[in-house]
Amino acid sequence: MLAFITSISGQTCPPVAVPFLQSFSTGALPACWVNQNPTSTSTSANVKWRFGTGVGYGATNNGKPSGTYAWVDASSPYANEHTVELLTPQINLAGLTNPYVKFEWFKNHLDGAAGSLPSYDNNRLKVEVNDGAGWVQIFINDTNAPEWRTVGIPLAASYVGATIQLKFTVDKDVAGNGDFYDDLLLDEVQVIQAPTCFEPVTLPVTNLTPTSATINWGPPAAPAPAPASGYEYYYTTTNTPPVAATAGTATTATSENLTPLVSGTTYYWWVRSVCSPTDKTPWV
Repeated sequence: MLAFITSISGQTCPPVAVPFLQSFSTGALPACWVNQNPTSTSTSANVKWRFGTGVGYGATNNGKPSGTYAWVDASSPYANEHTVELLTPQINLAGLTNPYVKFEWFKNHLDGAAGSLPSYDNNRLKVEVNDGAGWVQIFINDTNAPEWRTVGIPLAASYVGATIQLKFTVDKDVAGNGDFYDDLLLDEVQVIQAPTCFEPVTLPVTNLTPTSATINWGPPAAPAPAPASGYEYYYTTTNTPPVAATAGTATTATSENLTPLVSGTTYYWWVRSVCSPTDKTPWV
C-alpha cells in the first residue's frame, strides 16, 4: 500500500475515495493530477498533456467540445518524446471488492478530418497502475478509430484494499518516425466496482456503400468474460443515446450488416453486452 501523499505546487493532496471519476470538463489540469515529461528537455506545451483547444487532423471532428478532455498534441517536438505522462491523484480502493479502471480515448491518425493515413508512426497510449510496489502495465494500444472508444480493465485481486495511482503515457515517437498528425485524447477516467456484465469493445464501421454498412464490435477486453447471452445493437438517425429500457436487436455475432440505409444520411449506433435478461451493460 502507498504510504505517501501527493504534493503539487504546495498543495497537499490526501488519497481520494472511490468511486472515482474525472471528466476534464474545466479546460485545465485538475487539482492533484500530475502533468509531466521526465525525460524531455523541451519547454514546449506539446511535450505535456493539454486541456484546451487545438486538436487537429483526424481528431478535428471527434464529437466532443474543445476543453472537455485531456489530449496530447502530436506537433513538434516529437523526436525522442516517449514519456508524456498524466498521473491521477492517489486513489484509495477501500470499499471495492473488484476494482475496475475505465476510461475513454480517441486516436485517429489521419492527415485531415476525413483524410488518409500518413506514413509515420502511430502515437501509443500506455496505462499503468502503482500500489507502491512499482508501475505495472494494464493497457497499451496504438490503433486508430473514427470514434471515442471505452476501455474497461479489471484490476488484479492483489489491489483490493490498496491505495493506487494511475499513469497515462503517450509515446510520440515509438519507432523514430514520429510526425505531427496523430493527436491523442483522453476522457472520463474512472475507478469503480467492476460490473457483473462487461461492456463490448466498439470497432470501426466497414463495408460502407450508399445503402448499407457493417457495424462491428468485439467481446469485452480480457480478462473479462464474454457475455453469456450475446449482445444487442441499436441504430438510428438521431444522436440521442438509447436508455436502459430501449429494446435492441439481439445477436450472438460481433458484427451486423445494416441494410437498407438511406443514401447521404448520418446514422448513429450503439451496442451492449447481455449477460442475462436482467443483467445488461450500458449502451456503448
